[in-house]
This record gives sequence, C-alpha cells and structure tokens, in this order.
Amino acid sequence: MEIKWEQQWDKIYKEQGEVQSDVLPTVKVAMDIFKKNNCKSVMDLGCGTGRHSIYLANQGFKVYATDISETGLEITKSKAEKLNLNNIEFKQHDMRNISFDNNLFDGILCLWTTGHGTLEDSRKNVNEIYRVLKPNGVVVIDYVSIDDKNYGKYKLDDFLKRG
Repeated sequence: MEIKWEQQWDKIYKEQGEVQSDVLPTVKVAMDIFKKNNCKSVMDLGCGTGRHSIYLANQGFKVYATDISETGLEITKSKAEKLNLNNIEFKQHDMRNISFDNNLFDGILCLWTTGHGTLEDSRKNVNEIYRVLKPNGVVVIDYVSIDDKNYGKYKLDDFLKRG
C-alpha cells in the first residue's frame, strides 16, 4: 500500500530523526527581509525538525513552528527546550488548512514545502498563507526548480530507504 506524502514525513522522522540540520542560505536572507520589514511574529510553515525555527528564534523573532508531522514537531520542541528558547509555539496542521486566525503573522517562511502534492494542494496552501498573513506582511517561499543545485539530489524514497 502506498503511503500518502502527508504521512511520509512522519514516517521519515520516526525512523531517522533529524534528516536535515544546516540552515539554508535562503533563511538568512529571509531573516534580513523580516527584520527590514519590522516583522515580529513569523510562522515557519512546514518546519520539519525545526532547523529554521530554531535559527529564527535565536534571532529574536516570535516563531510559530508548524508542520503536518507530529514527530517533526516533537523533535523541534525538544531542541528548543534544550536551548531554553521560549519564543517558539508549536502547532500541527496541514498547510492546505492552516489552523490560525486571519491576519495573524507579520512574516511567513515556507521552504521546500509548497511543492509537495498536486497543483490544487499548492493553490490551497497559497490561499491559506495569504489568509493568515497580516496586510503588508512578508512571505518568503522557496520553490526548488530544475535549475537548483539540489534538484534531483534527493527523492522522498531516498529518505525512506535510509536508516
């Protein structure tokens, strides 16, 4: 039986724990953009195991670490507790149905997540991002293209086979 992509990440994190730990250069650029635009509250949408949530919290932002994977959030929460970071909130939800009020966030970081699923999944996700973002808020989305040096480097099956 094929496991849906929504369930794959929880399986990966249960089997392997943290699979990515380096902060992407895009996040450092996003942090500068968030600071220039006076963002205080930032949602890390699809935070995985929290590498970027931890980084943003260390930069002084109020971070909302969110993911579909309960296991990924547990790993993120454990790392935050070890670092005594109390400016991170955690919430499990589907990016196609974000469980926050309208116009809540100053900034949203969404890296390597909106490309999961179908075109309709992406449309729902973008509409949800727009709904929870404050007017004049800032969104940083990173879509991996075929021109990206990471394109084709990993496939979901590669993560499932590791371990």
